[in-house]
Amino acid sequence: MSTVHVFVGQCGNQVGTEFLDTIASEAQASTDEAFQMRVSATHFRPALRVPRRRKQQQPRHTNTSFARGNDSVTACAQTSSFEHARRTGPQQYYSFSRYAQTADADAAAVDVDVEAMDASLPQPRCVLVDMEPKVIHSTLQRANTHETHDSAVAAPSRRFYTLAPQQCVTRGEGSGNNWAFGYYQQGQSRREAIAECLRRESEQQDTTVSTFHVLHSIAGGTGSGVSCLVAEEIKTMFPTATLLHSVVWPFQSGEVVTQWYNVLMAVSTLGDLADGVCIAYNDVVAEELKSSLANRGLTDAGEVSFPLINRRMSEMLAPLHLPQLLYATPSPLKDASKHRIARSGGPTSDRWITRVTGSVVDGTAPCRYATSNDIVEALTVDPAMRFFTGVTAPRLVTGSSTWTSVLGEAVRTTEHTFTSTNAFHTFQGAATAVTGALTPSLDAAAFYLQSRSCLWSLRGRCASTDGIRELRHLMATHVSGGATPFPLTSLFVSLCEEWRATPSGPTLPDHSVTLYGPTPMIGETFAEAARKAEELLNVGAFVHHFERYGVSKDELRDAAAVLWDTAAAYGGQ
Repeated sequence: MSTVHVFVGQCGNQVGTEFLDTIASEAQASTDEAFQMRVSATHFRPALRVPRRRKQQQPRHTNTSFARGNDSVTACAQTSSFEHARRTGPQQYYSFSRYAQTADADAAAVDVDVEAMDASLPQPRCVLVDMEPKVIHSTLQRANTHETHDSAVAAPSRRFYTLAPQQCVTRGEGSGNNWAFGYYQQGQSRREAIAECLRRESEQQDTTVSTFHVLHSIAGGTGSGVSCLVAEEIKTMFPTATLLHSVVWPFQSGEVVTQWYNVLMAVSTLGDLADGVCIAYNDVVAEELKSSLANRGLTDAGEVSFPLINRRMSEMLAPLHLPQLLYATPSPLKDASKHRIARSGGPTSDRWITRVTGSVVDGTAPCRYATSNDIVEALTVDPAMRFFTGVTAPRLVTGSSTWTSVLGEAVRTTEHTFTSTNAFHTFQGAATAVTGALTPSLDAAAFYLQSRSCLWSLRGRCASTDGIRELRHLMATHVSGGATPFPLTSLFVSLCEEWRATPSGPTLPDHSVTLYGPTPMIGETFAEAARKAEELLNVGAFVHHFERYGVSKDELRDAAAVLWDTAAAYGGQ
């Protein structure tokens, strides 16, 4: 199962390419060959030219495949540097270490063939959409350049992939920071080109695309308007595929004068189209980075650059799309007394997880590989609550860490980030929830927020052993203290537990937990956006810009009403 990424607008393309760099660099740094090749097969097309192997003699080892259900795992010895290809029909996927070896050899050659060098790198399964061609041109130049004399285009220290012009959709002008202009004019004029790019990326031989991931901002006209048209096209062409959106929320101080109208129309439209929408808040990420710089004693802590914000957002989004194992956890609405990570099968699953990660912790085994459907089931089953956000612990990476400290910080984060009193219901079953007896009047949305439930993604050294063991200890302590249900509905654990130092990749923390869920902040920001938009509507400010392209004042008010209803579902006032 593969994923096609669609980057829309200036912000979407800048964060999107940083996102591709993040998952590619993390895969290349991993010592697990199966993890590398699974990332390669899920998010990238195979290279046109077969990557060369190392010339020196390598120790021999066996390469064995194990299957469970429809999943196939290729287990390679982690101590060996020799990579095998993973064949899917006539296609062959190689690990990122293999690609990096070929790229290094080509770069060191005196007479380098540029076309051959490009052919030895994979191509991401993505579509780049922006009505103004400047950003896409810079993105292509950055991804494909070997030497650049343009200070505005910073070439990465190592190239992980190439991008082709056939993956890009542009037009001669932008969308004027106007949802209506972007949706009804600019997007419609390029609708066939967008559909053709989506079809090309999904019709590769022997490849099944199960997920589409659209990344964009909702402040400008292209990010807000054209992204909604892209979502409609995906749902029409691929009705059974999972559609996930990653949305960059604008700064509260305001980026453009029409941004709150754009937010109204985009949120009300995506709530009906997308299966799940992950929101990344500019203000939250900028404040987090500012605090991190201040703690390091830097004098310019007040200035946070957009590249740093883009990188932090990509690190928050990456766990949703990297290969992970799904563990069974108790459902708080069914039996809140069983707060433990359940055993997920018999001896067969024991053998499977032993061969994948090397161990089974106290009879705990994963169900299978996590999919995008598991994300939807964990976070966005309620049609009124399609939106969620994420936060990473530890927020400040300083030297070494332990699973005890990181998981403890994650629990504290859920206590103040995922706690809210629902606007229409109060949680009266907290005391009886421990015994599994929930009051009949308990509303599912209220319980979801009150119990601080969310999806946990564990990544780091010994995550499947020490991480699971420490998490089970925390869950047992939480229940024995008579507290409300433990804030966990689904658990993902990364396959990658060891990594090598790379000159181009970021410094990965030894242990990390990323939490995803419907936080009260979503309701608060939705309510604030609706309030600011209605203030503009009451005086008729900038409405004529939307009426010119077919969006009336009444439609804007209807969208504001939808936003108020959505905010109420999250506890927003």
